[in-house]
Amino acid sequence: MQIFIKCVASLGILLTTQQAIAAPTTDQVKSVMRQTIEDVVRPAYQDFGAQTELLENQVSQLCTSPNNAALSTVQNQFTTTAHSWASIELFRSGPVMDKNRLERVLFYPDRKSTGLKQVQRLVAKGDLTTVAPDIIDQKSVAVQGLGALEFLLFGTGHSELSTKVNSFRCQFAASVTNNLHSIATELQTKWNSEYSEQWINTGQKNSVFINDQEAVIELLGTVVHGLEAIKDIRLKAFLREEQQRDRPKSALFWRSENTLSMMKANLEFIHSLLRDGGLYSLVSKNSRIADQIEFELKQNKKAINAIEGPLLEALKDPALRKKLVYFGTSLTFAIDRIDQQFAQELGLSSGFSFSDGD
Repeated sequence: MQIFIKCVASLGILLTTQQAIAAPTTDQVKSVMRQTIEDVVRPAYQDFGAQTELLENQVSQLCTSPNNAALSTVQNQFTTTAHSWASIELFRSGPVMDKNRLERVLFYPDRKSTGLKQVQRLVAKGDLTTVAPDIIDQKSVAVQGLGALEFLLFGTGHSELSTKVNSFRCQFAASVTNNLHSIATELQTKWNSEYSEQWINTGQKNSVFINDQEAVIELLGTVVHGLEAIKDIRLKAFLREEQQRDRPKSALFWRSENTLSMMKANLEFIHSLLRDGGLYSLVSKNSRIADQIEFELKQNKKAINAIEGPLLEALKDPALRKKLVYFGTSLTFAIDRIDQQFAQELGLSSGFSFSDGD
């Protein structure tokens, strides 16, 4: 019930009392919720757990046997792990919202570079007692996760990882990967327990969703706000209205050249939630809205896939930069289609809107 109240207060949701379009039945909603958890959420967290475990093992090997090949292997696995997180990070519901797990995995946006400065200070100090595995989870969220790890693996001074045995930098990275795997394991455990059933079976005794409408709102809100996050938080962090005002080093993971690939993985998650999670099935079989949304998502992917090379170079190239601008525009089209037409076809009122500020 608390989730629903918070959602209504922050998004200004209004549900029609006399709906012109029939709302989904309880059986339909239950089926979609089960499909979402079993086919999208659980597999994504399971993969994140597997990737963090592999990364943890590889960093451990790098620390004891440093060389260029081992460092390259770890850097590649970082990218794989980051993409794995991007495939579920926009699902900002459930146990990931407890104990600051979301921010502990990835602290972003970091508009004042607070996290970067904290990591740099720890590296400069070089005191292992400050980043030991048993206390890293008690430190600032900004030094616990993927953001800190990217600097350690790709930032200034990272070359020492391939030459120094058990360097401070590597042991710091080892503590971070241990922490990431612990969080991933917690998330898997939570979703494999009774928590999933709370999402699937709505009702008065349910502490998550008291009725079907709450469940539908949560899922659709995840889609809309996920697309908004890609556009407003990820893209606009570095892409400004005027080229000379662009801020490429404010982009997520610019050092490892994963900025654009993270957004691609985010988009794929949104697509999966609609397609594999079964949200499309909640509208009339005669409706064309699913095909229309699919077209918009296809345009989103086409736009970002057309941008080649590192982000820093793309922003300098007028033609590639225009493609980035169009990518933002294409996201707006998709958001509007889902926020307005799709919402109404799910039985929500004509005044309903998830969009920020509405």
